[in-house]
Amino acid sequence: MATLRQLRERALLSQTELANMLSVSFQTIYKWEHGQARPSPANRRKLVVALGATAEELLQAIEETMDRKEEDDRAAA
Repeated sequence: MATLRQLRERALLSQTELANMLSVSFQTIYKWEHGQARPSPANRRKLVVALGATAEELLQAIEETMDRKEEDDRAAA
């Protein structure tokens, strides 16, 4: 299963390029990719187009990203 970062890299986009495409900040992309925040429904629709992913792929990537964050948090505790 892919993470949000992996979907972005598959689309050959930098965080800055993706941020510009979605009219959000670079920090927003960083937070999404590190499981610190989730994209809003409107931004999820934009991400599907920008990343060339299906809605299902995107939702799975968001969940995978959040799961990995939780695992990292548990390991650090």
